[in-house]
Amino acid sequence: MTLRAIEIFLPKEKQKEMEELLKDRNFLGIWNESLPGDIVHTKLLMLVEETGIILDFLEKNFSGEKGFRAVIMPVEATIPEINEAEEKESSLKQELPALGVSRQELYANIEGSSKLSGIYIVLVILSAIVAGIGILRNNVAIIIGAMVIALLAPNVALHSLLE
Repeated sequence: MTLRAIEIFLPKEKQKEMEELLKDRNFLGIWNESLPGDIVHTKLLMLVEETGIILDFLEKNFSGEKGFRAVIMPVEATIPEINEAEEKESSLKQELPALGVSRQELYANIEGSSKLSGIYIVLVILSAIVAGIGILRNNVAIIIGAMVIALLAPNVALHSLLE
């Protein structure tokens, strides 16, 4: 389970508006404190999958406010540990792509994405055609273009991790 901490700095007069926007969201933890200069500091602890929606809300509603800042930090561990019940309770109804994955998940996703597929075959054929044209024309730039096309296949596989 990957966690994120979001620290939000906002003018005090916007605190009620922010609380209204965030009231229907479940967090693993939420803390508020007042800072000098009429600034409110709010800390949110949540699952990594949930940060996208919250950050979109904050950006949409407060990015133009003077003194607004949201700081996102990965959380390595918490004491006490977050248990499964808290994790399920905080999950959103809307599924989002996970932005932080473990090494094992990364290996499994890359292995699945790197198997022979239609996209891979098309890219290899296209790369071979472009390389052949480059050799026939004795043009190094075209051959380099073929190498770039050949490198697209691993990038497409990595992109599928986020989908």
